[in-house]
Amino acid sequence: MELEPQKSKLVLNNNMLLLKLGAPLFAIYMSSVFSWIWSSSNFSPQLGGLPLPNVIILAAVVIMGIYAISRRLPLILIVWPPAGLASLFILVSGLLSNEFDASAGILSAAIYVFIYLFVLLVAFRLMSRGISLSICYALIFIFCQAIRFPTFEADFGLGNSNLLTFLCALRALVEITIATLIIRLFVLSEVRKSTKLVWYLFLLTLSHGITAGWEGPLLANSLSFATAISQTLRWFGFLIIQLGFIVAIYRMQRAFDFFAEVEYVPTEDQSK
Repeated sequence: MELEPQKSKLVLNNNMLLLKLGAPLFAIYMSSVFSWIWSSSNFSPQLGGLPLPNVIILAAVVIMGIYAISRRLPLILIVWPPAGLASLFILVSGLLSNEFDASAGILSAAIYVFIYLFVLLVAFRLMSRGISLSICYALIFIFCQAIRFPTFEADFGLGNSNLLTFLCALRALVEITIATLIIRLFVLSEVRKSTKLVWYLFLLTLSHGITAGWEGPLLANSLSFATAISQTLRWFGFLIIQLGFIVAIYRMQRAFDFFAEVEYVPTEDQSK
């Protein structure tokens, strides 16, 4: 009689689980906080367009993402790899932000495409464990780009610049808190409940386009109803297109799994 392998169980304190899941999101958030402090205090140590603490924090998240992948991506570390990839893009684009050459923007876009292809590859590998896990992985990557907030350096007639930045920071902090709680429930959930939680994370990421749609236009001093709507729709498209690739690959994979090879035999000559 063969013995079935026993599944190992990991007992985690609830606070420790929240810490492990929320730490990479909060680290990316802190990079925006340091940018705010640097801008308000006129500190000089910078690399490219990033304050020195930002470079250290983002590099640490990238390293932890690599470590999580080397551990074969346990669910408790699921946030670190996509957060590391998002941090890598933020880091590279920040270092190139002081370059006024048009090629710098093209290079940043090319780097993002390359990073997203890696996200797509990992999501494809995770499909063997369910489409919910694949989409959750991609959503975390996209969400990590939503939790940063801009630093306003001038008044726009709507209040003090620090107050506007504080409102953006508060928005990001609320989103991080909700996302961490959803991901925690996802890690602890059964398979049949995970789909609903992925929908919650999707709606949270989608709602970012509404709650933060005014930030970019205001930062560019061109805020209007039309520009805010345009920014929101741009975020919707950005999100749906990236998730659409994963859903399309999953559908194709499912179709190929059920593909049956058919041998076509010519009909017999009826005249015989």
